[in-house]
Amino acid sequence: MSCCVLYRIHMKTERILLLISGAAVLSLIGLHSIHTFLSHNTEGSVTSLNQQLLTDCCTMKEIRSTLQSEFKQQDYVLDKVSKNLTITTWNTSLSASSSSYTVHIPYVNVPQVNCVALFNGDIHEVIQARIRQAKFPKQTVSDEVYIDAAADCTQYIIQRRFTMHPLSNEEAAFPLAFSIIMFRDVGLFERLLRAIYRQQNFYCIHVDRKSPLTVHRAVHAIASCFSNVFIAPRIVNVLWGSYSVLEAELICMEALLSYSRKWRYFINLTGQEFPLKTNWDIVKILKVLNGANNVEGTVKRLLTCVMYFLSFLS
Repeated sequence: MSCCVLYRIHMKTERILLLISGAAVLSLIGLHSIHTFLSHNTEGSVTSLNQQLLTDCCTMKEIRSTLQSEFKQQDYVLDKVSKNLTITTWNTSLSASSSSYTVHIPYVNVPQVNCVALFNGDIHEVIQARIRQAKFPKQTVSDEVYIDAAADCTQYIIQRRFTMHPLSNEEAAFPLAFSIIMFRDVGLFERLLRAIYRQQNFYCIHVDRKSPLTVHRAVHAIASCFSNVFIAPRIVNVLWGSYSVLEAELICMEALLSYSRKWRYFINLTGQEFPLKTNWDIVKILKVLNGANNVEGTVKRLLTCVMYFLSFLS
């Protein structure tokens, strides 16, 4: 975010400098005209105008130098603060209350932070947010915390602020199916699930067979709180770059088809991903596709597959 803010500051500074330079040019043109008009008069008047011209040029240079210095100072402050950048996590006490929530979209109140100004790139709020992150570093949340929190599903859903209602009729009429293939970091998985979770969608979670037992227990506990989230009926030992990666996806695809035929599109994710679009944005994009698929494919990969198949036959 600091890069975006610095870019905006830089653009504003450049605009100011451009205006000043333009004013200086107009001043030079005006002084030059006066100089020409008075060239037939006394030499003293011309000398006075030349001195005034030099003074104006020096003033313009001083203003430009001052603005550049201020910009460098802001850049230095942001760079210095960003070195201590850390990421905060959720409070393990789970002390939030649902009594104040009257809308479907969860609202998170961050004390002493002006979120609107922060998202708009306000330089003061950006610096304050960086300082706050540095003062309150990220705390590692153990798998047992999630296991204990999900023991009371009602409170867990409220306190973790899951979106439990469709946010639009368009989304409600266009359910999606997701698979999440994961092997570690329950906190990141839970953050992903909260971001993409909607009551009308369906979710299959595959946890790598070789993952720690606490990871399996925590994911099972979270999934058990939702009727449309389930663990893959069969788990495999996933090895990157091998068929087992596809096998885990196929297991979830088959399970999702057996679970419900209402969903319109299938989206496969890993536990290390995070969406850049809202569920509504995704629905609008998929409706434009109108039944077509958006998958990666290249001629190079096709030729590789053909050569592999031919070598297998020989």
